[in-house]
Amino acid sequence: MNYLSIIRSSILVGAAVLFMSLCAQPFELGFWNNINQNTNSITKAEVDWFCQDVVLNGVPCCPTGPNWHIRLWGACSPVDCDWGRLPAQTLASGYKFAYKDSGFARRYIYFKKSGYLTNALYVRIHTDFYDPARADYVSHDWFRM
Repeated sequence: MNYLSIIRSSILVGAAVLFMSLCAQPFELGFWNNINQNTNSITKAEVDWFCQDVVLNGVPCCPTGPNWHIRLWGACSPVDCDWGRLPAQTLASGYKFAYKDSGFARRYIYFKKSGYLTNALYVRIHTDFYDPARADYVSHDWFRM
């Protein structure tokens, strides 16, 4: 094998490794249960992600749309309330952000790998009620698979 062939092989292997590393499975991906089994907040979370692995002019383009989604279930009786699948985006802070309008309140949802608990997902939700007589609040929940 000549010197030029070795360089070509090295470039191809390096490009393949770089490509694979762009689509590594993120920590947040999966189905999560609140560590507080008696919570009156969010009981479960499901996080979906897909790799936008086609780059056009330096920008990930395909498939189109947000590559993060979160689905939450609130503590309701007799069964938990499904909030539906919500698109999310990655913020510069590292948090993923989603928004839900429940008709009576706006919910600002932030989630990421917990820096407090090992192998946990942290979800913070700011609830902003339309009714000014109702007090807004923030919930903090940790989840494990």
